Amino acid sequence: MNRLPITDLTTIDEVCRMLNAAVRDIDPDADGGFSVSCVFTPRAEAFRGYCRGLRFLACYAVGGSSEGHYVHVDAVSGWDMQGRLAGKPLFLAKTFGGGEAADRLAAAARQLLDA
Repeated sequence: MNRLPITDLTTIDEVCRMLNAAVRDIDPDADGGFSVSCVFTPRAEAFRGYCRGLRFLACYAVGGSSEGHYVHVDAVSGWDMQGRLAGKPLFLAKTFGGGEAADRLAAAARQLLDA
């Protein structure tokens, strides 16, 4: 699996679409694939510009509160004064394929986004 062809002009929304196209076959139980995870995330902003100055991208799977599992992609800037990771949410996916499927999606996102 190759990295996504992200340029300085590629928008957050375009990266999300490319990410979905690349992971479509990894988890057929993913409920619609990845989406931009926060209403405050500027979809039309350049992905690289949005991530500039951040320390790293975090791609990780978590269990859902009611059903399914979620995969988060966050742009992490560092730690806050309480020692918690601070950053900006980017993408979110939900899967009903179980924890292993969520782990596979997170691993694919890490590789595709060079995280």
